[in-house]
Amino acid sequence: MDGLLNTYRKLISAEKTDFKRYLHSEIDWNERMTCIMGARGTGKTTMMLQHIRDIFPTKTKLFT
Repeated sequence: MDGLLNTYRKLISAEKTDFKRYLHSEIDWNERMTCIMGARGTGKTTMMLQHIRDIFPTKTKLFT
């Protein structure tokens, strides 16, 4: 579990939010579940990490 949390922290801290894909504003983030489908390398994970960073901008640890 510690390895997973370390990977999460590393990914979140490295993610920049200065550029967001057009789809980011079209997703209803208030839904209970959201599915983002697309080809490899199109930015799905990046968009999710940016959204998490937008929700918790000052928290360095989401899981404590």
